[in-house]
Amino acid sequence: DGEHQARVRYRLLPPLEEVDFGRIATVQERFALPEPTYLALDSEAAWAGWFGAEPPPADPPVDWGREFVLVASLGPQAADTTVDVGSIVQRNSAVSVWLTATVPAETPPIVGETTVPRVMVRVARDELLPPGEETPGSLVFAFLDVRGRLLAQGPAGAEALPLVVPASEAGGLEALATKAEDRPPEAAAPEVEVAPPAPATPPWVYGLGALLVIAFGLILTMAIRRFRR
Repeated sequence: DGEHQARVRYRLLPPLEEVDFGRIATVQERFALPEPTYLALDSEAAWAGWFGAEPPPADPPVDWGREFVLVASLGPQAADTTVDVGSIVQRNSAVSVWLTATVPAETPPIVGETTVPRVMVRVARDELLPPGEETPGSLVFAFLDVRGRLLAQGPAGAEALPLVVPASEAGGLEALATKAEDRPPEAAAPEVEVAPPAPATPPWVYGLGALLVIAFGLILTMAIRRFRR
């Protein structure tokens, strides 16, 4: 009948949860790492491997049995560059740390005044682990910039999270199954299958119909006149 028909299938996603976090001061020079580095530290030994035996400058002190420390250091940048954690969200075992800065694909050459923007936060393990699970091995941490580009991702531990090369920015987000769905509704946009519309009616058909209507009107008028006579 020419009506536009569509069949809609809804793909439901697990709920997206906000994660509480607390900031840790990074004013000390030992936190100015020389290269872009993203960390999800899970132990005192992991921390010491990067920043020495002195514990994080946090109050109350970090409880490594119950907390992670997440660090984003962008490497040398222009002096006016700043970075912070805007939000942390979780879907299933994927934990996404959204930064407030647009991160360049490569560290710029050191010209003029530079700074090393960095941010450090603490997160309770209980907030991230599913009920009944005690080991964090299944968790995947990801850092994303303000444009939603994936910067690094990997499990918690002493090693830096592997950086994501620029050529695979989009693919990396899809592999993490969060992408721009990290801040969206719990149900993804519906996938729509649309049936093709009926073929367009040729213009001459409308012209022929108009002529027929006019002819019918003339015939009807003449018949009425003859009947009155």
